[in-house]
Order: sequence, then structure tokens, then C-alpha cells
Amino acid sequence: MMLWFRLALIDLLRNRRFSLFFILNLSIGLVGFISLNSFNNSLENYLKDNLKEILTADLMVSASRQLNQTENQAVESVLGGDKRESRQITFFSMISSSSGSKLAHVVAIDRAFPLYGSMISKKNHLSGSDNSKLTLSKAWLTPDLATALEIERGGTLRIGDKNFIVDDIVTAPPDASVTSIELAPKIYIGLSEAEETGLLKFGSRINFVRYYRFPAGADIKTKTERLREKISALSNGSPTISVYDSEDVNQNLNRLFGYFTGYMGLISIVALFLAGIGTSYLFRGYLNTKLKEIAILMTLGARRIDAYLLFLFQVVLLGTISTLFSVVLSFFLLPLFPVVLQKLIPQNFQPATDMESVLMAFIPGILGSVIFCLPMFTRVHALKPVMLLQGVHTLAAVTELQNLNPFSSDRSVRAETVAKQYLPSILSSLPALLTFWLLSVWQTSSFERGSLFSIGSLCVMGVLTAIGWILIHILKRVSYSGSFILKIAFRNLYRNQISSISCFVTIAMGAFLINVIPQIRNGIQEEISQPEGMKIPGFFLIDIQPEQLSALISFLESESYALTNLSPIIRGRILKVNGKGFYDRFDEGLDGKTGEKQSIKSDNQSIRGRYRRREFNFSYRPLLDSSEKVVKGSPLITTPWKPEDNRQMEISLEEGFAERFDLKIGDVMSFDIQGTLLEGRVVNLRKVRWNSFQPNFFILFQRGVLDDAPKTFLASTPQMRPSERRDIQNALVRKFPNISLLDVNQTVKQILDITDRLAFAINFMAGLAIVSGLVVLFSIARHETHVRSWEINLLKVLGAGFRDIRTIILIEFGLLGFMAAFFSTLLSLLASYGIAWFLFERLWVLRWEYSLFSMILITLTSIGTAVAATGRVLRQKGAALLSE
Repeated sequence: MMLWFRLALIDLLRNRRFSLFFILNLSIGLVGFISLNSFNNSLENYLKDNLKEILTADLMVSASRQLNQTENQAVESVLGGDKRESRQITFFSMISSSSGSKLAHVVAIDRAFPLYGSMISKKNHLSGSDNSKLTLSKAWLTPDLATALEIERGGTLRIGDKNFIVDDIVTAPPDASVTSIELAPKIYIGLSEAEETGLLKFGSRINFVRYYRFPAGADIKTKTERLREKISALSNGSPTISVYDSEDVNQNLNRLFGYFTGYMGLISIVALFLAGIGTSYLFRGYLNTKLKEIAILMTLGARRIDAYLLFLFQVVLLGTISTLFSVVLSFFLLPLFPVVLQKLIPQNFQPATDMESVLMAFIPGILGSVIFCLPMFTRVHALKPVMLLQGVHTLAAVTELQNLNPFSSDRSVRAETVAKQYLPSILSSLPALLTFWLLSVWQTSSFERGSLFSIGSLCVMGVLTAIGWILIHILKRVSYSGSFILKIAFRNLYRNQISSISCFVTIAMGAFLINVIPQIRNGIQEEISQPEGMKIPGFFLIDIQPEQLSALISFLESESYALTNLSPIIRGRILKVNGKGFYDRFDEGLDGKTGEKQSIKSDNQSIRGRYRRREFNFSYRPLLDSSEKVVKGSPLITTPWKPEDNRQMEISLEEGFAERFDLKIGDVMSFDIQGTLLEGRVVNLRKVRWNSFQPNFFILFQRGVLDDAPKTFLASTPQMRPSERRDIQNALVRKFPNISLLDVNQTVKQILDITDRLAFAINFMAGLAIVSGLVVLFSIARHETHVRSWEINLLKVLGAGFRDIRTIILIEFGLLGFMAAFFSTLLSLLASYGIAWFLFERLWVLRWEYSLFSMILITLTSIGTAVAATGRVLRQKGAALLSE
């Protein structure tokens, strides 16, 4: 056995170029997989270690109002006395200084905040009960808010009716968002000062929060569940109080970052799969050169199993080296992830390659190399030494001699021929396909999404393979006419079908991945920044009090602008649907539509959970806005509803909301509107274009139902001239300090920035697939020119010049690169349109510039790669043939 191992090592050392390209090809496919896995593990460990600091507590109780006495007693009875408590009031408000105004997230804290972590500022590092300095009309700002207001320490700003002195700039708040995706920057004030701002009014979006910290070893999860049950019982199953612990935060964060990295991981799996195709081709070429040696050894008494073990040892060794090399490469690639995903991950997060990721890398590295080379192993079984010693030196020739006549008129003979030739390869390819599917399911943590992705990817590869096969046979026909150089180039592509199609598929798949994402992004960005048939508003106004309406309208008219899309907003709860508790339908495991037992947990259930312990916003309007339309059912009746009419009020639902909660036309819904019980019937479903940034709602009531209910208003303004924009905003803040203004332009810019970063991140991984394809192309070009060196030198002897031979090579691989880029681009356009149609409501815009640029770049890169790979053979003197 040791003899065979020595032979295997000696063989690999003698074939250094094959070994090098095998390692390089597989390493490029592995490095993205390993780096992303290391990134995900590092992020998961970071969040796990910092969950309590992120929440700043073990448990949090939150509501849009102060807890009443009964609720307070429930909290105390469940949580017990052995705990520390911190209270907060949070709300959004416009903050003004002498230089301007800005929407901010106001956080009013007490002296116990934070229960975990610390608040680091430029001159303080406070934790727990030592933040008593944040009192006496002082405020602490985050750096971005200080920059926006052009204010420094010692400056004065105004929140509502009260002035505050900027005492410090917070550089590291304990409750900082994990990502930088925030509606507004934060400002901290003392809890006792919040009431004096005059902003804690009815209808304002205020959040009253209590944080709790328990002694080490306390069963937080049990306390959380018991408190939820207690509060739910007090509110008849529809609580307005939310209870969270650090595990809930972890689930939300995992969901958030799962969206960021999930699809990147899928792309990395495709890159690995393409690298596996290249690895299989390289091993096939290597095996062809070793057949005669194996035949000689078998003639001398070696067993066939020894040949298997020799090649298996070589593949495992090369896979191990590839894995180790890719781990080294990941050390250089991993630091790029925080740059690519800037603002989407914690600022102080630094990823690192961990031992778990390294060990995980050996599974696709070693096992993957064996699986992808398995089809070649099956062909070794067909070797007959006598044939090889008779002068048959290639695996293809052996296979051809052993097959029956494929052109026989006997159907059974032809069927046996096809089965004998292709069935072993098909069966031996199944482990690779199974591995691809398992990795996809593992990466997405979803059987359905992983299966859908793997099937879709294999379908794309199948289509590209079919296109490549058709093109090769078209070139065969074309080669009968035309110039001498074109004939040779086209026939070379046809004669080497496997290598040509392998090259075509690997390059095309990478080009497909690079082109499909930008097309979807283009449609989304176009719709966000400029919805078809609509105009994006300038400002979105929140918390408008009824008594302010006339003054607000008059002010805007004096500036030659109108208040648009004025919409009342009333908060309330959904109690029942068709006599059943709104959430009880799902707790019982029954489908909300059919009443049948649900066997599989749907994705909607996790979304329902986020809405479970909150109130909803309701509204009414005389006419639908231009951003919404009825897609099913009849419009709401225009006649105002009256209690004495003795009929149910009519309700309109947004179609996505109805689907999420299994609601349909004809359902009877019961509501608690600020203590008043109401019942109505769903009469239509609406399609809402949320990207219009206009006031829109999940539920609209018939006019007359909520007209007299206490309410506030939402509204928007048209786009304003840049020269007036800031002055009007500042004037609005001075006149109406309680009204919050959301700058829609800034929001759109932030959303577009996020889509750009995510698209870049996905394309970054898709670039690895392209690199894998180029390594395959380089390997194939080098191998083919080496195999055809006798033919190339013969052409030189017969008078062909260096330029002619180089032109043949350029045509071969340039044509492969161009056709791969061209057809993959067309396929990506069709795929992106289909994805946009089903998932993004047909948001698709053709940007031909990007596609054209990628086609040209991929073609030129393919040509350059082929030139680099074939230069040595092309420079060889034709006299070498004569010497032989």
C-alpha cells in the first residue's frame, strides 16, 4: 500500500501544472464559501455574546401608554422583587438649533440606564446608576445628529417647548442599533425632562419602556412566557403590551442578517459547483495521460482496486491542500465583508476565521473533490489493459471501442449503447447534485427555498448546456465553408465538445449571476425613486393635532405649497374574525381560511408574531389615493355609516395584510377602538404602492365609523425648491414643534444605498463564480494547446505563421467567451423579469449599458486568459516536430 502512496505523490510532483491548477481552481470555489461561513459564525457569536448589551437588559416591557394598576401588579407578581429596573420614554420629534432642524429619536432615560453595557461619550464613560449627570435640562447627542444640527458641546437646542444644553456627544451608545439603518439619529435627555417638552400628547407616537435585569442564573425565558400569558389574559388575547427578552432580539437579528448573507451564500455554492465542474474536467485530462501507465501496472499484476486507491488518494490530497489554501485566502478576503456590508452590520464588529468554519471547509473541500471526480472513477472500471497496450491512449477512445455500434438499425442495440455509455456517468453525477441541493437547503435554512434555488440553478445550467451543445453543432456545419482559419477554429471546438461546453457553461453561469441581480435592482430603484405615474412627496408629516390643521394649511399656502393626502389615524385592536379570536385561529393550528389543520408552519406565522402584541393604525377617506386601487370586491360605500342603520360597517383591507392573516372578503371582524367595540364586514381588497411614500393603511373603514373618534393626522407635502426646502422645514418646526417631518428624499437615498450595497455584495460573490470559470478556461486552453501541440507544430511546418495560429486560438476562446456572455445575458434578462414579476410586482427596468459592458468585459477577459495560457506552446519552434 505504501508503494501506491509513493507512486501517487511522485505522479503529482511530476504533473505539477495539473496539481497547481486543480488546487487553484477548487480553492477559488471554496474561498467564498469558507469566508462567508466564517463571517456568519463570527456575527452569530458576536450577537450571542452581546445580546444583553444590545437590549441593555434581560427583559423588556413596552407599550404605547403607561401601564395601569392591574398591569403593574401582573408584572410585579411574575417578575418578583429580586431585580433591577430602568424606565424610558421614547418618541420621534423635530430638534431645532440656531442652524437648522432635524428629525431625531428622543430617548428619555432614568439614572439606572443602562442595566447592561455603558454609555461612552467624549468626556464620560457611564454605566448603571452613575449617569446622574444627564439631568438639569442637559442633552447628549449622537455624532451624526450633532453634525446635522451643526452644534457642539455647550450649544443650545430645542425639543418641543423646552431648551436643552448639549452636555456631551455620545460616541458609543449602549442601545445602538446593530445596523445603521435608522429612521432618525438619537438624542438622550433625562426622564424627568420629557414631560416638560410638551410632546407627550394624545395621538403622539410615544413608547413607554421598562427594562429589567435579574441575578445570574435566573430563568429569563420562563419569566418572559409567563408574563406574556398573564398580560394576554388581562386583555382577552389581544394585548397592547409587548414583552421581549434577549432571545427574541437574537431571532430578529438572525432574520435580518439572514437576508443579507443568505443569497450571498447561495451564490458561493454556485461558484463552488462551477469550480467542481472545472475540477472534474482537469482530472479527466490528467486521467487520460495516466491510462497507459495504469495498464502497464495492471499487466504486471496490480489490482483494479489499487488503481482506484491511487487516484482516490491523489484527489483527497489535492482537496486537502485546496482547503488549506482557501482557508489562507479567506484570511485576506474576510476583512472585506465589513467594508462591503458597511452600515448593515455593527460598527465595531470584526470577523475572524474560527475553527468551526475551518473544519466545515474540509467537508466540501475533500468530499467535494471526490464527488466531482467520481464520474471519472467509474470510467476507470472500463479499462482493459490490452486495448491501451494496442495503442489506444485516451479514455474517450477506450469508451468508443467498448461501446456497441450507436448507428445500428436495431433499436435494442442502440438503447443498450446509450445506457452503457451514459448511465454510469449519470448515476455517478447524482452525489454532486445531491450535495448541491443539501448545501442550498443548509444555507437558506429552508427546505422550500433551498430546493427552489437548487432546481432553478440546475435548470439554468441545463439550458446553458443545451445552448452550448447546439452552438457547437452549428459551428460544425459552418466549418464546411469559410476561410481556412475559421474552419480549423470551428472544427477544434466541435472535436473537443466536452471541454468547449465545460468552458461555455462555467463562464456563462458566472455571467448570468452577475447580470441577473442588477436588472432586478434597477427596477426596484426606479420604482422607489420615481414611481410610475406618481410624484415622490417632499416631506411626510406625522402627529398633526386636529386643532393645528387650519394653521398648518394656511402656513403652507402662504409659501405657495399645499398639504396633500391628509389622512386621519386612529389606533385600535382587532379582537375577532368570524367570532374567533384574531390570534386564536392560529394558536389552534387551524388555517384561517379553510379551518383545516395546518401541517407545516408557514412563513406568515413569524410575521404574525411580530404584530401579535401591538395596536393597529386605522383610517378612513372619501376617495382612494392614486397609490392604491381595489383589486377584488366592491369599493366602500360612500354613504356615511350610522349606528341606527342596523347594518355592519364596511371594511377595506390591503391585500398583503389579508394574505398574511388569512383574511378574505365576507369575513366579519370585531375591533376595540379606544374602548368602543365595533363590528364590520370585509368588502374589498386593495393593492397599495407603499413606495409612493404617501399615507396608506392596512385597514380602511367606511366613512362615519371613526369620524368622531379621537385622532391625529398624517399628511405629505409636494417636492419643494432646494433653495426653500431648509427654510420651510425650520419654520414648520418653530410653529408646530410637535409635528415630526420625515425627509422623503433622504429616506429614498438611504434605501437606494442599501440596495446598492446588497447588490454589490451579491455581485462580489458572483465574481468568484466568474473567476472560477476563467480558471477553468485557462486550464482548458492550456491543456488543449498542449494536447494539440503536435498539430500546431505541423501547421507551422506546413507554412502557417505565428499570427495565424494565434488567431485560431483567439477565435476559439473569444467566441466561447462572447457566446457565453451573450446567451447568459439574455437568459439573465428573462430570469430577472420572471423574478420581478412574481416577487417584486413587475418592477423591472432594462439597463442595456450594464449588460453590454459585462459582455465586452467577459469576452476580452476570456481572450486574455486564453492568450496567457497558450503563449508557451505557440512560441514553440516548428522544428520540434521534425526532431521527433
